Parts: sequence; structure tokens; C-alpha cells
Amino acid sequence: MANTITKEVRSAFVKGGGVHNATVRVQVSDGIGYHIIGLPDNVVKESLLRVITALQSIGARVPGKKVVISVEPVEEIKANFSCFDLPIAVGILLASGQTSFEHAGAIIYGAVAIDGSLRAAGCEASVIDRARFEKGLFVGSCDGCRGVYSNRNLIGFESLRHLVSYAETCNLLPL
Repeated sequence: MANTITKEVRSAFVKGGGVHNATVRVQVSDGIGYHIIGLPDNVVKESLLRVITALQSIGARVPGKKVVISVEPVEEIKANFSCFDLPIAVGILLASGQTSFEHAGAIIYGAVAIDGSLRAAGCEASVIDRARFEKGLFVGSCDGCRGVYSNRNLIGFESLRHLVSYAETCNLLPL
């Protein structure tokens, strides 16, 4: 498959009071359609529609190819799937070649509104604590957590456009 590009984005989800690692894999290849594999339901389908609409809202090109998205671990039920909106959007931008930035080690977490603004997905405080503990980097929006954004390991954004702009100019490297 010469025309296949796969990108991974590190994320997290909260279940049973604990923060667990997750990986969003986005593969863009020849073909058509957008597909989320692994425990899909209506919440997941709504998330994908929200992400695609947000990408269009910020002027990003929606790839006219086959896009397959996998959120792992697939055996876990993700009750609050909106927390994966932002890593899915970033994965699509990376896999389709519309942006490139170093994000190794970053925890990307957050919900995306259809206008491209970022919203709190819930449980941000828990994920922020995990990112701080791991000395990782948190990327997302958290209206109730503005005070912790002064920490150098944590960066919050208000829109997908701002995240992409920052990523293109400053690189999101773990500290």
C-alpha cells in the first residue's frame, strides 16, 4: 500500500476513577469513506461528524480518501467519547499531510465543537494530574482549569486553529 499513511496520537480516558492510556490511530489511504473501528455506536458516529465539520470550519481540507480511525484499547468502552475529538482531528490533519509537528509523548485530550472551538470534555483535572505526573504535555481546553496552564508541561488552546498554528511554529515537544 504505497499510498497509505498512518499516524498515532497519544490520548487518555477516565474509567473507574482512574486515567488510562489510549492511542488514536488514523490511517489515510486510497479509497473513500470515514470509518471508526472498535466498539462504534451512535456517540462515536456523532463525534466523527463533529470532527469533520470542525475541520471544514477552520478551512482544513477533508481528505477525499479512505480514513480509518481506531481508538485503542478497543476492548474498553469509552463512555465519554468526546474526549477523543481533539486527538482524532489532530490525527486526520497529520495523516493527510495538512500539518506536521512533533508531538511525541503529548497527551492530546479534548472535545471539539463544530465551529472548531475546543471544549472541556470532562475529567480534565484527572488527565492534567496524570500529564503532570508523567511530565507529559496536555493539549486541550479546560474552562475550569485555567490556573494550571501556567505549568510549562501543560498547554491549553481555545480552538483547533490555534493549536495547529502553535504546532506549526513552536513544535509540541515533551519537556
